[in-house]
Amino acid sequence: MISVTVHTGLIALLLLASKQVAPPAARLNTAGLTPLFAPYLPKPLAVHFDAPGGGGGMRQNTSATAGHLPKVAPRQFVPPTLELLNPHPKLAMEMSIEAPPDALLPDRPLSNLGDPLSKLMSGSGGRGGPLGIGDGDGTGVGNRHGPGAGPGNGGIGAVYRPGGGVTAPVLLRKVDPEFSDEARRAKYSGTVTLRADIDSTGHPRNIRIVHSLGMGLDEKAVDAVTQWYFRAGTKDGRPVAVSALIDVMFHLL
Repeated sequence: MISVTVHTGLIALLLLASKQVAPPAARLNTAGLTPLFAPYLPKPLAVHFDAPGGGGGMRQNTSATAGHLPKVAPRQFVPPTLELLNPHPKLAMEMSIEAPPDALLPDRPLSNLGDPLSKLMSGSGGRGGPLGIGDGDGTGVGNRHGPGAGPGNGGIGAVYRPGGGVTAPVLLRKVDPEFSDEARRAKYSGTVTLRADIDSTGHPRNIRIVHSLGMGLDEKAVDAVTQWYFRAGTKDGRPVAVSALIDVMFHLL
């Protein structure tokens, strides 16, 4: 009995000694750390462009289905359609909408072709026409006019960059920005850089911040630039929306 008890105890001790104990989970010591915050960026302003826009359809009974846009091309040869009108063309060409090559266009993560602004999954090409997708008039996509895509006559993101036959906008009227109270008390100065799309009427749209100063100066810069007026940029002699970088300087006298 004594021998069995002693051997049992020795075996138990050996098992305990060989068992590995997991180390405690690492803990992050946050004492004394300063939290970092991204600078405040205001939401882009509402935008409307008077540039090549879009509308079309297949003369169907319901509005166009939601889907992705076809490719962008400087000139449209084959309008987008949901139905294959000519299964054996003599010269096969890809469907497209007309817009600048670097245009920023909305998209939908859908495999089917359609109107990215539509909320319907109707499978319809839309009530417009003569070709295209949507409820508009033309061979593009949307409920307006033309071979492009989007609301208004301007299409979505039909914004050009200076060069290659596109002239830059020219500032005609400037409103000086105001200092924020916080920046004035701190005697803080510098330059806020903005990017804006100057539409075909010479008004800045879709203003966003490229270089931020903070202390309320970003918002003051945006407020000032919204009141500026430009001679619009042109393409082939016609006013178009052109993207521009704008520096707004804040200096205390």
